[in-house]
Order: sequence, then C-alpha cells, then structure tokens
Amino acid sequence: MYSGCPRVFVDKAKNQFWQSIAAICVTALAVALWGFAHRLYTTLLPDLAMAQALSSFEMDLSRAGLAVGYALMTLPTAFIIRNFGYKIGLIAGLGFLAIGLFIFYPAVEHRSFAYFLFAAVMTGSGLALMEVVTVALAVFLGPRDTAMIRSNLTQAMAPLGALGGYIIGERILQDSINLSNMAHMLVLPLFTLGGLIVALMFLIDLVEFPSVAGERVSQDDSTWKSFSPPFHDKNFRGSAAALFLCLGAMLILSGAAMHYAHKLQPGAAQQNVLMTGFAVFALGRLVGPLFMLRFRAMTVLAAFSGATVLCCAAMTVLSGRAALWALWGACFFASIQFPTIFAMALRDMKEMAKTGAAVLVFVAFCGSAVLGLTVIMIKPLTEAMLMTLPGICSAGIMLYAIRMRTVERKPVIVPGALEVQRW
Repeated sequence: MYSGCPRVFVDKAKNQFWQSIAAICVTALAVALWGFAHRLYTTLLPDLAMAQALSSFEMDLSRAGLAVGYALMTLPTAFIIRNFGYKIGLIAGLGFLAIGLFIFYPAVEHRSFAYFLFAAVMTGSGLALMEVVTVALAVFLGPRDTAMIRSNLTQAMAPLGALGGYIIGERILQDSINLSNMAHMLVLPLFTLGGLIVALMFLIDLVEFPSVAGERVSQDDSTWKSFSPPFHDKNFRGSAAALFLCLGAMLILSGAAMHYAHKLQPGAAQQNVLMTGFAVFALGRLVGPLFMLRFRAMTVLAAFSGATVLCCAAMTVLSGRAALWALWGACFFASIQFPTIFAMALRDMKEMAKTGAAVLVFVAFCGSAVLGLTVIMIKPLTEAMLMTLPGICSAGIMLYAIRMRTVERKPVIVPGALEVQRW
C-alpha cells in the first residue's frame, strides 16, 4: 500500500532541486544583466550627453535621474512582490529597465531632454526593482543554512556583468568617437540591450520556479502595515545599520579609490585598474562561499571585514604599486559584505522578507548617498585620509558579525509575521 510513497517523495525532491537550480541560474543571469546594464549606461552617458549637446546641468540631472529612479522604486517594490510574487517582480523589473533603455532612442531622435531624463528615471527604477527581487529571491531558493552561500554566488555575477559592460562600453566609445552620427551609434547598444532584456523576460516566464517564488500575501494583509514589524527585531535593525555602512564603503572603494588609483597610474592604466577591481570583487564573492562551507558565515564575514580594515589602513601609509595592491585587497575582502549581511537579515523572515528586502536596499541606498556627500565635504583631505572611511565602515561590520556569531538567530515574532520557513 505504501510502497509507492518513497518513490513519490524522491521524485518530488528531485523536481524541487532542479527547479531551484534553474531558478538560481536565471536569477544569476538577471544579476549579471543588472551589472552589465548599469555599467554600460554609466560608461556611455557622458559621451551620449555630449553628442546630444546637453548642458552640464542637464548632464548632472541625467546622472541624478538614475538615483531618483532608485529612490522612487525601492520601497514600492514591496507592494509588487508581496502581491504578485518574486517571479512577477523580477519580470516587472526587467520590463521597467527595457522600457527605460528603449526610450533613449526617441530621446536621441528628437533631441529631447525630457525624454532623456524620463529614460534615466525608468532605467533606475528597473535596476532598483531587479536588485530588491534578486537579492531576496536568492536567499529562499534552497536550504536555509546555505542562504549566505547562494547570495554570494548570485551576486558575484554583478561585478562580472559590470566588467563586461565597461569593456564593451569603452570599445563602443573608441569606435564611434569620430563619427558624425555619434549619438545614434551610442544609443544603438542601449536599444539592443533592451531587446535582450525582453528575451530574458520570456525565458524567465518559461522557467518553472519553486513555489516560494510565486507566493502572495492575502488580500487582507496590508503592505503598508508590513513596514513596521521588521524593525521590532534587533537583529534586523543591526543588519540594516551594517548595510548602511557596507554600501558607503563600497561607494568609496569603487569611486574615490579609483580616482586615487588614477593618480597613481594615469592614462590607459586606469582602465586596467578599474577592470581588475571588478574582477577582484567578483573573485571575493566566489572565494568567500568556499570558506563558508567550512566555517560559519558570520565568522568568515568578521575575518574578511577585519582584513578590509587592514587593507584600508595600509592604503593610508603606502604609495605607488603597494597602495594599489592594498586597494585590490580591500575590494576582495569587502565583496562578501553586502550579500552576506542581506541573507543573514532575511533568511528567517519568509513573507516579511519581501518588505524587509525593500527596506534594506533603501537603507543601503541612503548609506551610499550619505557617504557620497561626506566624501564631497571632506574632499580637501588627502586621498590616503579618505581611505579611512571604508576602514571605519568595515570595522563596524566586523563588530556586527562578531555579535551575530554569538546570537542564535530568532524568527521575527511580531504581529503579521509568518511562520519561519524550514528546509
């Protein structure tokens, strides 16, 4: 009578396993496309704006449009993924991104700054929606205990995609710099990328995701009220503070540190420094999970954050090639901070994780904005002194990781929270 039951369970487990593998692969592909689109846009924007004869003020607004899109869409993402699920949220994010890239073509054709700005805002909105969905979805596409490993592996695709976007963007600029129709040559890759994104949307729709990717809240469950419960958990508050520091440190390491490297090695060598930075960042997110197979994730995070502090300290006293190696070391060790903290904050929250993910990305975005303004205000300081900021941020993250090692992670026991997912 029960002879068929074990076989049914085995087949079901195999089916769920391959569903998870397929879902992780397309999620990683979406993350790579996120990094590629983001870097291609930022690489082509200055020359595209120049070809469009935009003023300095209009070009600054175009840059800010991406940030405005992020700010406008990050928190509303919670409404989308709570009511329609992660899978629909990912497709919607790709759709926003594709529309934004498509609109650049009429912006160039009609030389309309309004279209140009709207395209930038739509692009930023799509990137924000994709980031919230992908970082949260990777946490739940498998066993709870390996959430940090999956998060790091999928997020490793972002710097790899950015590396590809940077290389292709620079090549496009070199090929079109002397052409009379330079604006059309620069907008064509963006339009083509939009078409590839539409193709990925159809692919994701065809892939069968695990049931967790399609779960929706009941109609009686208010999303507005779901923003408060996560902050009742002190571990979530600590994770939010750590992410605030994390994105600020990453901003300086990828921005001000590259300016520092440019002064060390001016000219074409700057491109090699930037490409090496992307590669090292991806390598860190691939190597970090290997240590997490042997040691607890928070132990690895504490060790890597401590190493980041040492590398940043070395950059304040070293010069030349040695300082450059310290920069790459800081990028390597800091790379696991964002995905590891994110997974630690969300892995026990289940449905509350959808709102929690939106809140965490918004907090991280605010952290990068605040630290960016801080960098501008203290610009008179030397670049070496500037490198103390990511070191201070990483020291805070190290303390967070040490604390989380000694705290048994509890579910969020608050009104509205659902039962913890067990794998």
